[in-house]
Amino acid sequence: MAELASSETEFWNNFDQRTAASLSGDQKAEINRALEIEQSDREAYAKADIRLSLGWYYLVIFFGRERRSAERLAADRKKHPVLTSANAPVLILMWVSVFLIALAAIGFRY
Repeated sequence: MAELASSETEFWNNFDQRTAASLSGDQKAEINRALEIEQSDREAYAKADIRLSLGWYYLVIFFGRERRSAERLAADRKKHPVLTSANAPVLILMWVSVFLIALAAIGFRY
């Protein structure tokens, strides 16, 4: 097999090793091809892809047109709600940043 991208390597590291051993080379190549398509589709849909590493933390922001179905959106929102205690500090920081940038843009002075 050719050199694997990090997402493919992660996939195969999490894949059951007995099952992986039972797959032919062609089957593994087809799975890798599908993983590459999924990754390129994800990259093509995001108009902006911002990835910041902040010491021990990281922040990822994707911006683009919503392409998920209403059913998938509902399932995603149920599985990953935005308004949680873990997300609150980040949401507050984001809103304060937007507010300060807006004040700076209009030239607010004391």
